[in-house]
Amino acid sequence: MGRRNNFARKFCAGFALLIMVMSVFSGAISATDMDTNSNNLAIGGSSKAKNMEFNEYDFLKATPSTKIDNGLSITSPGYGVDLKNQTKKVHVAISNSSGLGKFTMGGYYNGQWQTLLYGYPSYGSTSYLTIRVENATASVNYTNKNTMMDPYVVEPVHWIADDAVSMKWLLPDNITVEQNIRLIQDFARIAINATNKGSSTKKIGMRYYYDTMVAESDNAPIYIPGMGVKTTEEEYVNPTFTYWKGYDHPTVPTVVSEAKISGDDATSPDKLQIDNYGGEQAWENYVSPGSSFSDSAVLTYWNPSTVAPGQSKQVVTYYGIGAPVAKGPFNVSEILVDRIDGNYCPEENATIKVDVISIGKTHEGSVKIDILDNGNVLYSSPVRPTGVVPADGATTVEFNWTVGIEACGKSLDIKASLLNSSTLSLIDEMTKSSMITVDPSCPGCAPSAYKFDVHVTPESVTTSIGGNETFKVKIYNLGLLAGSFTINVTGLPSDWFNLEKNDTFLTAGEYEIIDLNVHVPVSCDVSGSYQLNVSVTRSDTGEIKSDLSEIVVVSNPVISELLPSQGSRLGSCDVLFTWKTLVNSTTVVYLKSEDEPHYGVYLGDPGLYHAVTVYGLERNKQYNYYVMSNSTCGSSSSEVRTFFIDNGISFRQRTYSFSIERDYNQQIVVSVENTDSEPHDLLAAITNPYDDLYVGFVGDGSSDNIIPLNPGERKDIKLVVHAQDATEEDYILTMNITSTGATETLFDFANMHIHVHIPVINFSISEVSSDPVTLIKKFRVDNYGDTLTDFSVFADDGIKNNVLFQPSLNHYNLRSGTSIEFDVIPIFSSESQSQSTTCTICAVAGTSELSGNIHGKGGGVSKSAPANFKCAEGEQVRCVTLNNVGILRKMNDWYCTNRPDIDMKFDFPSGFASENVKKATLRINFNPQDYPEKVEPHDVDVYVNGHKVGSLSNTIPRGVYEFDINPSYLKYSSAGKANNKIELKTRHMNSGHYVISSDAVIHICVDNFKVCVCAPSQEEAINRAKKVSYLEPSLSSITVSISEPAEGQEVMKGKRVNIKVHVTGDGSSADDLAVTAYFSNGDNDVMLLSVGGGDYQGQWTVNNSGEPNTGECTITVRAVTCEASGEATRKVKIFSPDALKVEILDPQDGFCEQKDGEVVIKAKVNYYTSSTD
Repeated sequence: MGRRNNFARKFCAGFALLIMVMSVFSGAISATDMDTNSNNLAIGGSSKAKNMEFNEYDFLKATPSTKIDNGLSITSPGYGVDLKNQTKKVHVAISNSSGLGKFTMGGYYNGQWQTLLYGYPSYGSTSYLTIRVENATASVNYTNKNTMMDPYVVEPVHWIADDAVSMKWLLPDNITVEQNIRLIQDFARIAINATNKGSSTKKIGMRYYYDTMVAESDNAPIYIPGMGVKTTEEEYVNPTFTYWKGYDHPTVPTVVSEAKISGDDATSPDKLQIDNYGGEQAWENYVSPGSSFSDSAVLTYWNPSTVAPGQSKQVVTYYGIGAPVAKGPFNVSEILVDRIDGNYCPEENATIKVDVISIGKTHEGSVKIDILDNGNVLYSSPVRPTGVVPADGATTVEFNWTVGIEACGKSLDIKASLLNSSTLSLIDEMTKSSMITVDPSCPGCAPSAYKFDVHVTPESVTTSIGGNETFKVKIYNLGLLAGSFTINVTGLPSDWFNLEKNDTFLTAGEYEIIDLNVHVPVSCDVSGSYQLNVSVTRSDTGEIKSDLSEIVVVSNPVISELLPSQGSRLGSCDVLFTWKTLVNSTTVVYLKSEDEPHYGVYLGDPGLYHAVTVYGLERNKQYNYYVMSNSTCGSSSSEVRTFFIDNGISFRQRTYSFSIERDYNQQIVVSVENTDSEPHDLLAAITNPYDDLYVGFVGDGSSDNIIPLNPGERKDIKLVVHAQDATEEDYILTMNITSTGATETLFDFANMHIHVHIPVINFSISEVSSDPVTLIKKFRVDNYGDTLTDFSVFADDGIKNNVLFQPSLNHYNLRSGTSIEFDVIPIFSSESQSQSTTCTICAVAGTSELSGNIHGKGGGVSKSAPANFKCAEGEQVRCVTLNNVGILRKMNDWYCTNRPDIDMKFDFPSGFASENVKKATLRINFNPQDYPEKVEPHDVDVYVNGHKVGSLSNTIPRGVYEFDINPSYLKYSSAGKANNKIELKTRHMNSGHYVISSDAVIHICVDNFKVCVCAPSQEEAINRAKKVSYLEPSLSSITVSISEPAEGQEVMKGKRVNIKVHVTGDGSSADDLAVTAYFSNGDNDVMLLSVGGGDYQGQWTVNNSGEPNTGECTITVRAVTCEASGEATRKVKIFSPDALKVEILDPQDGFCEQKDGEVVIKAKVNYYTSSTD
């Protein structure tokens, strides 16, 4: 009774006052109806024009001392403004009479408008603004607790844009208050601007009161991130969450409101309260935390702050429609950090909270988080229990992370995983982007010569006696100088672990991840918790940094990845049960049907991977099962699960075995059938736990093309495996089918055993030439064995910091019977530079010599050749500064973008810094492989050293793409070279497809560059420095001539066309320039590669048609350096054949041949366009 009667009393009081004021101004104003469109302005119940003039209201602009009820004079009872847009899904109904500025709101859900604030769709109602000036309070709401703002209206509600309205008041003490409401997608953006037009400083505060009512729920529960769903009064001072939500149901809402209180341009409030409606005070409100409410309301405060004369205070907030956080029945609902802006510096602690919601019944699980740098794990937390989460309740799990210096300049994502407590199998996960940002200007991020960091992942693992675990030790040289690092491990018995290597040498900006392999002995008395301490020492400074991890050893086997999942509906009578343990243990399945009193026992082979197939189960029946594994020191059982045998699509075998090559695009066919009497849609997928294998179904029955399978129909479906990076010989994966019928969704599982044939590795690496002037050496690799899909070249630690490879080869596809050549370029240093390093064989002025080995590696096998760089007699290292030069770093690598995270390393020499860079660009070539199935559109994000430089969205990358690089994103060195990284992040791509990314080029233009070479004089040093092969030629003019295709040549749509050009610079052949072909028909650019003698070539795939009437397409080839450019054009004609013309050449018409005689048939086949023939 209290609420509704209060509202009625408020309405009556307002109505009486309205009548009084109308009698005063009855002759001054008459309302005129006008039409509207689009955003549906309605004033006084009739449509009014958006652009109405307010000159007629000039007399309403009263002085602060004149209390004329301006807001009441303009309309009759119920008059207001509708700001409404169905596409944007928001409707704000604003009072333009008594209580001018109050509003209600609705949202568009599933074809109808739903209530988001009480009173909707009436104008105004009980959600409103309050202004605090010093100790006085003014409100747009009628209440005896504060001063009404109606008498101070100077501008009633009026349009300021197609989707926005404004209103303004002039309060005592010359404070103007303007409220603007604008519709954006899903939200109303509400902005309040208070300006001090007086002569003295004032303290001004704002408050919004939301009378929440969601759909039919006037006691709408309020969801607070990190706190859960609230049905009680609460208060949050300096809230760190960025939004709150109102529900029409506590756990399974169908209508949701949302308020965005920070982020974007929203102004973070100082306080937020959840209250019971009707008890609010004029300004400072008091709640009883924990007390249940029967009618919810939310108050948002921006505390009074000083506003000088002529200055303003603005607040922006949002309210509109939202989506439920609960997916159910047990899921991660939110992730948040303890700072509203997410900004941290190194060595500061970040508190991360993860909300977990349980629906329908109690649940219990575990949560872990990963801090991600563009997909790379910087931190992996221990697993923490949720405890028992009550039915239709929520809990919050808290984590702490100390920010490391390797996060400097990064924007980090957080992934939260909800796990089964016993098996640690994944139940649900959520990833939120850019949750933590580390400003590069933080004190701990300042560049220094010797800075480094170490990080060990995971932070904690649980394993069994006899188990094997691998920790990753990441050593990151963040300094400007190269250095040697030594690793030491304590906390475990020495015979429990081994390091992949005990020391490493890292150039500036380089990192290395070293495996720390732990094997727990098979001894029943070693269970317990062990703290692993990994310390790393930098040899030139003696500085030590360390990181900790924990290994918990349990006596029982740990069961994980158990299938079938709980509640599965299976389409086959033959059921495969699979799970994994960390230690060798037995394989036992206990199974019974719903009408059987006792479990049957089914045994499998012991091991780490467990599989049992039970044949001949009955259809249309539910089964219960659990599994058990026993080891030497203990026993573990899973929880009891249920599944139902139905009719649907199933694999025709429970286990498939195939042998493949260690190469791209290995194709496998498996067979499925529909055992039901109705059609089912077929979707096949595969669970792949391996980082070095990329697999996916393609074509019909895959995510590319979900197809129906008729009753009794069988279908072969295609699985593609990319094994170019395989490190093992044998892999076990689980395939699954989802089959959807008219009324149900069924599942089926089968095992896939893949054996990878280890290639025959037989290659050589040798020096083939040496330039006596520049000392640049050319090496060649000849492959006499099988294809090497992961071939790389590198130098040993002795000269690693003092040589560059052009092009760099980090992941080259070296086919059988082919060869590859590359330059090895020495980096000499000045005396001052060399003295700041600890390399005993680094160059010093006048006595330079570098000696070491160049290595080639593929398929895990490495071979080497010696390399010696020494100044000739009478020469010494001389350093010169070149002005306005271009640096080209080429990468000749071969990567599949179905691998979600690709790292392409590149380096460049010391001798310049960020402030010297005038421009930096990345050019990268993509080549989609449309066999065996056409590649589908997907997303690719491109990063340089963790900074995004570009995105390709919902497209098939093809040809050359160019991205600008902010110079601050690059890493630099004060001696030797700096290591950098390009990262490609692929999303939404079927792993069965692949797109090749190769031939990447980094082009850097610098104003001055210091380079050291061997020379007899300073003058000769300048000449020799200009010939270093990573520098582009210094040219004043460039000429391009196109030799292929010919002018006017016809080219066929869908075919590849060779493009060949010759480039001269200052009259001589010019190699190693950035040369690109562009096409007027919109086809992707093509990067042309230098083949020597000023010649460049590439292939153009003709995808688009030419001009509509002529088919004409103009090819423009442009060659550029940092200081010069040149181009040439060539016109060709694109034709699009739609038919084939066959002409028989032999035998002739009417030929005769004896029986059994051999006849030679010759024919000529041509494409043609039927419409023009």
